[in-house]
Amino acid sequence: MTAADWNKRFGNNFLIHLTNEERKYLGLSSISPEWDILLYHSKTNLWYTRVTAFFDGNIIIKVISEMKKALDDGIVNYENYVEYDTKLVTNARSQLLPLTSRGKFKPLSASNIRAIAPFGCSFAIVFEREKDTFLALSNPRANKEFPVGEWDAVGAIRSDADFHTFMKNYIATCRDDFFDKLQAFKSAKKVTVKYKQGDIFRMEFSRTHYCYGIITGDIKNLKTMPEMPKEHSLRQLMMVPIMVRYYQFITDNPNMKAEDLYQVPLGRVKIVGDNDIIWGTHTIVDHKSLAPNDLEFNFVCTKIVSQSPHNTLFTQDMFMRDGLIPQREYTLHIEWGFAQTSLSYEQLSDNLKKMLADYSSPHGGVSLSIDPREAMPDPKYRQRYSYQKNLLNPENREILNEIFTCLGLSVDTTFDQFASKFGGLTLEEIISRME
Repeated sequence: MTAADWNKRFGNNFLIHLTNEERKYLGLSSISPEWDILLYHSKTNLWYTRVTAFFDGNIIIKVISEMKKALDDGIVNYENYVEYDTKLVTNARSQLLPLTSRGKFKPLSASNIRAIAPFGCSFAIVFEREKDTFLALSNPRANKEFPVGEWDAVGAIRSDADFHTFMKNYIATCRDDFFDKLQAFKSAKKVTVKYKQGDIFRMEFSRTHYCYGIITGDIKNLKTMPEMPKEHSLRQLMMVPIMVRYYQFITDNPNMKAEDLYQVPLGRVKIVGDNDIIWGTHTIVDHKSLAPNDLEFNFVCTKIVSQSPHNTLFTQDMFMRDGLIPQREYTLHIEWGFAQTSLSYEQLSDNLKKMLADYSSPHGGVSLSIDPREAMPDPKYRQRYSYQKNLLNPENREILNEIFTCLGLSVDTTFDQFASKFGGLTLEEIISRME
C-alpha cells in the first residue's frame, strides 16, 4: 500500500481537520509548523490504514491514525480518525528504539507505530454506515475516559463540517472548571483498586453530570458456593465478570452516598468485566450491606438440541438464531439464580413454542465496559437485543408467564419460590453465603 494508492482511492485529506484551538479542549497538544511529517500506509484484506507521524527531531511527538474499511464495490462503510500525543524515540527516523532494556529495535511502519499505547491523550471519532457516530477522549495508560457526553449531538455528526459545528457548541458550553477537570484527567496515573460486593461506584455521565451503580455479585466468589450447579451459565463466562446494577437517575451531585441512593430504583442486573472498577475508570464512593432487593439474577432460558462437552448452554441456541443449524425440537433449559430445571419439547405449549420461535437468550456473554448511559435507558438502549430479550422486563411478561404455566407454577412466582421449587438458594441465603 502506497501513498499514491491511498490518495487515488480516498484522497489525501484527513477525515477530520482539527484546529489547534479544538485540540486544546480535547487534551491534545497543538501541531507545530516546525515538526516534520512522515506517512506510513498498510492494507489488510478490506482494511486500509494511514499513519501520519509528526517528528520533533528524531522523536515522534504526535500520531494521526486513520482506518477505512472499503468493500469490493468501493463503498467505505467504516472509517475512523485517531489522534494522540506520544513520545517515540527513533534511530534516524528509520527504527523505533525499544521502550525497555529487553526490547528490540523495530522498523518504522504503520502497524509498529500503532502498536505502542499513547503517552498522552487520545481522541477518536468513528463513522459507520447506518450507525450513530462514536467519539471518545481517553488517557489509555491510565485507563481513563473523559466524560464528553453529548451523546445525541455526537451521534448526529456525519462530516468534518458537522464536527466543527459540534465543537463550537462544546467549547461555548464548557464551565469555568473545565480545564482543571481536563488537566486532572491528562495527568491521571494507572491504579489498581480492590473492590467487594456492596461497593457503590460513581460514573461520569457528562462534563457536568454523574450517575451511580452498585456491585451486587462477584462471580468468582459465587462459583465457589457448592450450591451452584456444575453446568451453570455463570461458570461459562469469560473475563473477570461481576454483577452490577445502575441507579436509574442522572444528577449533578458527585458526592452521593448509600443513604442518598436508598430510594432510587435500580435497573436490570448487568454482567460486566471488572476492568472499569479495578482500573478506577469509575470511582468507588461508598459501601453498603446488600439486602435482598439489591440482588437480581437473569432469568435464563436456552434451547438445547443435544448434549456435548464442546457446547456451552448458549451455543445451539445461538446457532439456531443465526441460521447456522436448522430449527428443530429442543429441550428448554431454564435457570434463575442457583435453581435450574428444564422442559422437554412436548411439555411446551403451542403458544410458548410460537413465542420462542424468534427468541434467543441475551445472557451468554460479558459486557466489556460499564456504560453510564444505561443508568437512564433511553429508547435507543431499549432497542438493544440484551434489553429487548430480557425476560424480567415488563414487555416480556407474557413469555415469562407462559414458561411458569408450563412448569406448573403461578404466574406471580417469585425468585424465592422458584428457588424453593427447583433446589436453588433464596436471596437471603445467597447474601448470607456472600458474607
